[in-house]
Order: sequence, then structure tokens, then C-alpha cells
Amino acid sequence: MRAYADRFDAGELKMLFCCGLAVALRPAQQRIRTTIVKSGAPVRPHLGRCCFADLIRCPRALACAAALSLVFLCLSCSNSASEQQAQQQKKSPDILEIPSGNFTANWRAEIALGQAQPKAVYVNDDKVLLYTSDNKCIWVNRASGHIVSIVQAARPTDLLYAPCTLADRVVFPSTSALSVFDRNGKLMHRIPLRYGASSGAVGEGQTVYLGEDHPNGGRVAAMDTGPHPYDITPAWELMTHGQVSAAPALYQGLVFAGSRDGGVYALRGENRDNLWPGLEAGYFKTDAEILADI
Repeated sequence: MRAYADRFDAGELKMLFCCGLAVALRPAQQRIRTTIVKSGAPVRPHLGRCCFADLIRCPRALACAAALSLVFLCLSCSNSASEQQAQQQKKSPDILEIPSGNFTANWRAEIALGQAQPKAVYVNDDKVLLYTSDNKCIWVNRASGHIVSIVQAARPTDLLYAPCTLADRVVFPSTSALSVFDRNGKLMHRIPLRYGASSGAVGEGQTVYLGEDHPNGGRVAAMDTGPHPYDITPAWELMTHGQVSAAPALYQGLVFAGSRDGGVYALRGENRDNLWPGLEAGYFKTDAEILADI
């Protein structure tokens, strides 16, 4: 039966069934026409009723129709099963777990941390920066794994945020200062902050943009990372209705910052101009506090 299914599809079987039934009914139709011609009666007999009545009286025709119906039913079931198998094969393969031993390490760096513990890892274009629990930063060459420098990025008691990589320097914001290093891990200078950082930073040129822990509410501030021996006044500040604990985003000179009251602020980095003056209160309001970096 399966070989028969491979030879004919459902459409061909329907035609075969109809042709077989027409052949079986042909003798009955001829007898009906003869009866009508001989009687000359003006009444037209119901052809369907007469045909099926004669079909019942003819065992051979009835058996032929039953056999064709059975073949059609079996092949329909076979086609349905084939379609289900084809759909199952089209489904995406299951996700497979890859054992960890299948990965090859390009390099390994042995680091003596003493009592400290690894805290966070960041990557820029050419370095891997490892923070430890005592706020040291270990600079590792990204290509070779060679340890370039080990520096004190902030005081051990400070809260140290993610580094901000600029063209010629890397800035480490903390709750007491901005620590500025060159791209090889050599300290350039530290900038004391009047109000500590409350978020990570983004920047371009020598300017970084970050959240500021101001006593009178949240602030987004623009800070110059040039050498300053004393605490400096930011290039500009924007008061927000909640603390800025998420690092802002920077795109083509435009700064986007989110605060913990759910507000999203869009500013021009060079002069703090509001990009959304048409919105109520000049910023976009969401329904929840913004904690993750934008």
C-alpha cells in the first residue's frame, strides 16, 4: 500500500475513484434511459435515486466502489503521516550543550592577588582590565595575555565604577576622584571631585559625562579630564528628579541619561541644550527607575 501511495497523490486518487464509480454506474444509467424511452412517460425519473438503487443491486459495482474508497482512505492517512514527519524535520534542532573542555585558551595570565579577590573584568580595544576587591586594576594585553601594569585605580574604601576609555587615556571614576591613566596603565593625574561619581562614565576627547552624587538631588555632569590639582567645577550640570546611577550613553555628541525616578534626558554634550523641549518637563518619563546602563 505504501508503494501505491508513492505512485499516486490524493488528487489523482479522487479522479480514479470518480472514474471507477462512473464505470460502475454506467449499466444502470443505460437501463434507465431504455426504460424512459420505452414507456414514453413525460415524468423525468430521479437519476441519483435510480443509479444508487441499481448500484446496490449490483454486487460487483458495489465492491469496486468500496475498494476504491478504502484505497483513498489509506492513502490519505499515509499522506498525513508523511506531512507530519516533514514538519518535524523542518523544526530547528535542539540546543546542545558544549563541554567546557572543547574550548582552547589563547592565553592564561597568572596573577597573585594575595588577600584580594577578583571583582569585575572590562575589555577595551587592546587591554583587559581586572578590578580587585581592594580597587586595584590589573592591565593585561588583550592579544598576548602579558600583564602590562598593576595600579591603584581608587582608594580601597571608594566605590569604583567601570572605566571609560578615550582616545589617549582611560578614566576611572570613583566616589572621591577621577583617576586618569594613559593607554598603557601609567598614571597621568587624579582629579578630586567635589561631589563623587554615582555612575560609570562615557566620553569623547577629554570630556566625560557621568552621574554626580549631589546632596540636593541627582545630577548629570560634564567633566574635563585635563590635569587639575584641586577639585573642579563641572563644565555643566543638569539636575534630575532622581539619582543617576546608570552610566549615560553618548552618540554623535548627544548625551542620553536615565535617573532613578524613571526619567530619560537627552542633551547636547557641548552645551547641555535640551533635545526634547517639546516633552512635558523636557524629558521622557518611564514607569520604573532606570538602574542599568543606557
